[in-house]
Amino acid sequence: MKKIVIFCLVASFVLAACGGAQPTAAPNPEQPNPQPPKEVAYNLEHLAKLKEGKDAWNAWRTQNTSVKPDLTRANLAGLNLADFDLSSANLIKANLRSANLSRANLRATQLNGADLKSAKLKNAKMGNVRLVGADLTDADLTGAKLAKAHLAGANLTGAILTEADLTGATYDATTIWPAGFDPVAAGAVLE
Repeated sequence: MKKIVIFCLVASFVLAACGGAQPTAAPNPEQPNPQPPKEVAYNLEHLAKLKEGKDAWNAWRTQNTSVKPDLTRANLAGLNLADFDLSSANLIKANLRSANLSRANLRATQLNGADLKSAKLKNAKMGNVRLVGADLTDADLTGAKLAKAHLAGANLTGAILTEADLTGATYDATTIWPAGFDPVAAGAVLE
């Protein structure tokens, strides 16, 4: 009997070493099922091109006008993306915390659920941008062009909106504005 057990153990390790079936532990009913690792949501080629810098990125965008960059859930925290053309890009749930997006073209960009805490968006072109559920806490939106932006459920606590254009931007009852800020006076419309 011992020889059979030893043979089985050796056989399972040989199979494992050769890429065959892996020995598995018996399920433990007291432990919850482990979650599979999150799959990468963004396009690796798009992220690599972005990291080449502003000139390479903007030239690529000019040459590939039909491509909508997919940077969903990408970690872009702290990056200098000033003057980048990110128009029509998919940045849903992207981490842009403390990123510099000053003067960036974010027209028609999908930023739903994105983390933009403390981001610099000075004079950014953000017409028709989707910021539904985005976190813009302490973001600097001085002079940003947010005409027709979608801000339902966005958190703008402590955001700087000096000279920001919110003409026709929409928001809902869950949108959180900076203390003392009047979105209607700035041109926004409650949905």
